[in-house]
Amino acid sequence: MGGRGEGLALALLRVALGLLWLQDLVLPRPASQSWLVGALGLPGTSGWVVPALELALVVTLLTGFLVRPAAAVGAALGVAGVAHLAVPSGGVGSADATGAWAVVLLALVHLVLLVGGGGSWAALDAVRRSGDPARAVRLGRGWGLLALAAGTAGVVVASGGQPRWTAEHTLVLRDGLVSVGTWDLPGALAVGVAGLVLLLGTLPRMSPMALVALLVAGAAAVMVALGVLAGGTSTASLLAAVAVVAAVVAPHLRGDDGGGGPEPEEA
Repeated sequence: MGGRGEGLALALLRVALGLLWLQDLVLPRPASQSWLVGALGLPGTSGWVVPALELALVVTLLTGFLVRPAAAVGAALGVAGVAHLAVPSGGVGSADATGAWAVVLLALVHLVLLVGGGGSWAALDAVRRSGDPARAVRLGRGWGLLALAAGTAGVVVASGGQPRWTAEHTLVLRDGLVSVGTWDLPGALAVGVAGLVLLLGTLPRMSPMALVALLVAGAAAVMVALGVLAGGTSTASLLAAVAVVAAVVAPHLRGDDGGGGPEPEEA
């Protein structure tokens, strides 16, 4: 398959794992706890630690930023989860055994990324290594379009609620199987504006706008975390991802032509 195919396979695995963390589908979700709380035996009131870990893993895996450190953290969490779930007795067919095997698989997938990396496709690590403006432009535009689309969808849905500026809406597909988070109108506007500004930053002679996108998305992510804007881990993850993308690609955007140059071969 060659280096290009292997890199694409690793990138697809990385993105799928990031989406898995985002959707919290590894283990059943008891009440308001995440699977990580249950798997590690943590109390439901474990404060900000678990949400912060989940958000960091989602952002790093989806954006391809610091993939190996993130994979090491994910693998360690998986091993800790297996150790906790293996303690109760119940036999091979028990719920604990089934859950333990699911977390074993999770740990192994993280180990694959730890050894092989996250691939170069849609990865900020590849932008940092190459410093290629064309690659930075493509990645910035992709995330800008994603954020603009998500923000627009959130605005359309939230605009029909009452009271308009504070009503919360959870955007889900397939009976909750896939969720893009809980939004209110200000939060949706923040995501859309951040995406639009990031798109503008990839245009010729508009690269400083990428730093504005960093400020908008970063501030909105903090406001979601503090409860000023509605949303959960999914919403905060998207905003934080846009902020990270803007921060990484901004130094590599050319102020005169917005990108260009020879395209390095994908690894």
